[in-house]
Amino acid sequence: DEVEQIRKDGSTIWTEGITRYFFNPETGRAEISGVTRDISARKQAEAKLRQSEAKYRALLEQANQAIVVIQRGVFQYCNPHTVEVTGYEVEEIIGSAITDFIHPEDVAMVRENHIRRLAGEAVPARYECRILRKNGTVCWAEFSVVLVEWEGESANLVFVNDITDRKLKEQEIQYLSYHDQLTGLFNRRYYEEALERFDQPAYLPCTLILGDVNGLKMTNDAFGHLAGDGLLQTIAATLTSVCRQNDVAARIGGDEFVLLLPGTSAQEGEQVV
Repeated sequence: DEVEQIRKDGSTIWTEGITRYFFNPETGRAEISGVTRDISARKQAEAKLRQSEAKYRALLEQANQAIVVIQRGVFQYCNPHTVEVTGYEVEEIIGSAITDFIHPEDVAMVRENHIRRLAGEAVPARYECRILRKNGTVCWAEFSVVLVEWEGESANLVFVNDITDRKLKEQEIQYLSYHDQLTGLFNRRYYEEALERFDQPAYLPCTLILGDVNGLKMTNDAFGHLAGDGLLQTIAATLTSVCRQNDVAARIGGDEFVLLLPGTSAQEGEQVV
């Protein structure tokens, strides 16, 4: 037992006693024997630690980003900002498995990083994954993870940054780098890379269908460039309508289009035309 005892001078100290009851045959009574020691220094250290933990907890509560503690694969703590990111209430998060909130395609990666970090292996301190929100939407998050001790056990302290806007902009940039902005078809850059990718026996025979738009300049001159743009978009929609999953429809010039059809014979290409 740990007991706070009063000393003769009125001050108090914390002591730890280890005792046992025994029967004294000489007195015929049940008596107690044991050892006691002064643990005041340890109790003071524990009190300071609790104060320190309280300060850190206050910082976590006020942080303008989601912060969670994962232990044994389960949420042990989450700050209020986590509610804003996920849409779930604190009571719904605590005690749940982290994998319940991760996109199925990212679960294996998140689980492996968590287990390997606890095992002391070298894993990335930062990585990206997708979070499933309560309303059914998906957001991209960057996890910054630190190995800590939480209530006497190893745990992962995770700082969660919502990077959905950044990922959408990155995807938009990547899309524009391979697509024609007006028609939505692939551009010349993607077409040339596809030519190299399809230059393998597995894709043979491979058919190319090339063509340009009749009367584009006349349309622009007579009816304006908006009409010309509409004509190009109509051509693009027509080409897309005959494409299979692995076919490539591309705009490679002002009025020049191409269909790249892997695994397609000349006779099949004639049907597409």
